[in-house]
Amino acid sequence: CGSVGSEVADALASSGVGELTLVDPDTFTEDNVFRHVLGPVWVDRKKVNGLRSNLTARYPGVAVNPVDDYAQTWLQKADLSAADGIVIALGMPTVERLILRQLREVGHDIPVVIAWLEPLDLGGHAIGVRLQGPGCLDCLYRDAEGVPDLSPRTAFLAPGQRVTKNLTGCASTFVPYGALQSRKTALLATELMLDTLD
Repeated sequence: CGSVGSEVADALASSGVGELTLVDPDTFTEDNVFRHVLGPVWVDRKKVNGLRSNLTARYPGVAVNPVDDYAQTWLQKADLSAADGIVIALGMPTVERLILRQLREVGHDIPVVIAWLEPLDLGGHAIGVRLQGPGCLDCLYRDAEGVPDLSPRTAFLAPGQRVTKNLTGCASTFVPYGALQSRKTALLATELMLDTLD
């Protein structure tokens, strides 16, 4: 339910998805206000509760189930038999790959979309996989010879590449993750999910 996840939830709800389960233990903080669906009134409160309130007010008829827990913990006890799809928007590749492995063990063949942002406001990624086929993300984290690597092949920057933090011209303001890239990445992830649901 961070900057990308909140935008995905909003886009899915506005597209007519009838029920969403939002999983996140985090509290909304001031540094997220400029790039999140929630407004400042939700600072220091649980993101899942804020999103439930926001989405059900904006989109009558949508059911939002807030889960105040870590995704990998929730998955150990979740019943996914009625789930139509899963969007993972953590921005933590190691945890995302762990969650994909957990989901594959469950055995349901549902679409999964993984979305994350690049640092320095360079853009974002959205990748769709099926649980009963290829797509564990592990291949993205290997170098040209197939050796495991910490940097994904999809990264916009090469490992160790030097960049300036002055992204906005002479104003010299540094924005590590911006609202525009969050929204664009979320829309890509939402489109991937809706395409698979059609």
